[in-house]
Amino acid sequence: MDVLRFGDKVALGLNRTATDLSQATQRLASGLRISSAADDPSGLAVSQRLLAQANGLQTGQQSIQSAIDLLQTAEGGLQTISDILLRMRSLVVEANSSLNSPQQTGYLQQELNQLSQEIDTISGNIQFNGRHLLDGSLSAETASPAQYFIPRNDTLSSGQQLIDPTTIGFNPTSVQAEVGVKVLADLGPPPPDPLNPSNDLLQVEITVSSADPSFGAPQIEYMKIFAGTNIVYVPGLSPDIFLLPASFTAANQSGTDNVASFNINPISQADVGKSFFFYTVPQQDAQSGHGLEVNDGGGEGHIVSVDIPGVNARDLGVSAVLLGAFDPTAIVNANPNLSPSDGPAAAGAADFAANQAAEYRVDYAIQRLASIRAKIGAQQVSLQDDASNDSVQQTATVAAASSIRDANIGREIVGFTRAQVLLQVGMGTLHSLFMDSQQVVHLVQKSFSAA
Repeated sequence: MDVLRFGDKVALGLNRTATDLSQATQRLASGLRISSAADDPSGLAVSQRLLAQANGLQTGQQSIQSAIDLLQTAEGGLQTISDILLRMRSLVVEANSSLNSPQQTGYLQQELNQLSQEIDTISGNIQFNGRHLLDGSLSAETASPAQYFIPRNDTLSSGQQLIDPTTIGFNPTSVQAEVGVKVLADLGPPPPDPLNPSNDLLQVEITVSSADPSFGAPQIEYMKIFAGTNIVYVPGLSPDIFLLPASFTAANQSGTDNVASFNINPISQADVGKSFFFYTVPQQDAQSGHGLEVNDGGGEGHIVSVDIPGVNARDLGVSAVLLGAFDPTAIVNANPNLSPSDGPAAAGAADFAANQAAEYRVDYAIQRLASIRAKIGAQQVSLQDDASNDSVQQTATVAAASSIRDANIGREIVGFTRAQVLLQVGMGTLHSLFMDSQQVVHLVQKSFSAA
C-alpha cells in the first residue's frame, strides 16, 4: 500500500470538505445562497433585477397611498361643499313661496350669498402637502363654456313644443339670465276690424331677468297671438298683408346684451297654461393646471393619473343665485309697455322666474358636484386596486428573488453536517496514516539497530 499517495488523496479530500464546510457555514450565517458574484454570477444578476423591481413596487405603493390620502382630503372638502349646496337648495325652496315677506326673502338672500362665498373659501384654501386641491390647478379639464338648459318646454295640443328648440339662438358671452314663457289666457276675438281674422287672441307672457347688476330690471313683454297660428296681432295690420311670426329676443332694457332668441310654435286655446323655461350658467373659470401623475413602481412609464376639477361657486354655477324680490314700480319704469296696474303681476312673474332659476341652478350645482365626487371616488378605487396589484406583484417578485438568492436552510444544514462528518473522518484517517507511518519508521530503525 502506497501510504504517501493515499495520504495525499485524503488531504485533498479534506481540503474540498473544508471548503464545503466553510461555504455551508457562510450560507447558514447569512441566510444567502449567493453572497458574492463568484457564488452564482447569472443568479446574482437575475436576483438583483428582481429585488430592484420589488423595491420599486414598494415605493410605488407608498406613493399610491399618498395619492389616496390626497383624494380623501379633497373628498372631505367636497362633502362640506355638498352640505352647503343642500342648505342652499333648502333656502331657494323656502324662498319660492308667496308667503314670504320682502324682509324674509332678504334674509334668505343674505345667507345664500354667504354660502356662495364659503364655497369659494373652501375651494381656494383646502391643501395637501402645499398643493391646492379644489381650485382647478390639479385638473387637465378645460373650462366648460357658458351653457343653457331647458328644464321645461311643454308639448302643445298639436304635438309640437311651445318653443321650437331648433330655432334657439344662444349668446355665450351674455350675462347669466333666465327666460320664462307662458300662455296666459284666451282673450277672445280681436277688436272688430275688416283686417282681423276671427281667430281668438291668446296672450303670451315673456319674462327675462338676470342676477347680474349690469342687466338691470327684468324685462316683461305681453304678446298677443292669433289662436291656431304663431302670428302676432298688431292693431291695424292685417296678417294677410304682413306676417309677423311670434319670435323674440331676450335682452336687457337697452338691447345691448342679447341672451338668446326664440320662435314660438302655433298655439291654440287648448294650450292655455303651457309654459317654457330657459336658464344659463356662466363659463367656468379657466383651469390652467394639470392632473397629478403617480408612478406605481411597476416600471418605466407606469403612471396613474389623478385629476380633481375645480369647484368654486362659478364652476358650479351658483356664483350668483338671486331670489325674486323685485319692486313692481321699478319693473314698470323699466318696461314702457307696462302700466302701473301691470306692476304687481309683472313683479310676481319676475319673482317666480328668478326663484325657479335659483332652484334649477342649485340643482345643477348638486349634480355637477356629485359627478366630480363620483370621479374622485372612482380614482380612489382605481388607486386601491393598483396598490393591491402592486402588493401581489411585489410578493411574487420577492419570492422569485428569494428562490434564487436565499439559502435552502434544510439543504445547507444537511450539507454542513455531512461536511463535518467527512472532515472528522478525514482527520481520523490522516491521523491513522501518520501513526502507521511512525510505526513503520520505528520498526525500520529498530531493525537497523539490531543489525
